[in-house]
Amino acid sequence: MVGNTPRRMVTHDRAGQMTVEFAVVVPVLLAIGFVALRGLLFVSECVRFDTALRSAVLLQADDPNLGEASCAQVKAWLVEHEGYGEQDLEVELEVIGVGHVQFTGTLRYVPGMLQGVEVFGQDVPELTHSASFAVSPYRKGVVI
Repeated sequence: MVGNTPRRMVTHDRAGQMTVEFAVVVPVLLAIGFVALRGLLFVSECVRFDTALRSAVLLQADDPNLGEASCAQVKAWLVEHEGYGEQDLEVELEVIGVGHVQFTGTLRYVPGMLQGVEVFGQDVPELTHSASFAVSPYRKGVVI
């Protein structure tokens, strides 16, 4: 009240405002959740791949004839024991200084539930991850 005269309370009808706000915010929250889920799945797969590649390279590290056949054996081991697809893997071999040999494995990754899926009209792209392990020719079976 101002002075002796009562002030009129003005109210606005806001029925449905929360519904409209919810409809605007939900797609944004879904997009953020999708990106976060995909990121977590990819990080998990990267850790699994690094461990598997290291094990496969260790099996080849004591072979005195490290060459292209070793790459094929590492890739075959990953396909057979870890369940990766043949088309999802790439293994390369490079001779680095003083006879050391470096295996580099690359994983192409699209989560199974997202293959061929479009999000907001865009295809879900594949992600790639590479890991490298060097093998010493002087200390057999040792990954540097």
